[in-house]
Amino acid sequence: MRNSNANIRPMPGTPYIIRRCAKIWCSAKNHAVRFFMDIYNNILHFTFIIALRHEMTIFK
Repeated sequence: MRNSNANIRPMPGTPYIIRRCAKIWCSAKNHAVRFFMDIYNNILHFTFIIALRHEMTIFK
């Protein structure tokens, strides 16, 4: 999963800048997806902990 932009084959004759921008865009997109997944997991984790603490205080 490290080299995830390997499946994008640039057309022959594509300028270098367009290929470079596509590469940067793909890596940025992957970073954004990873970032949002981290946030999503953190939110799930925190809601789980808060719910658990809530249950503990109720049943104490």
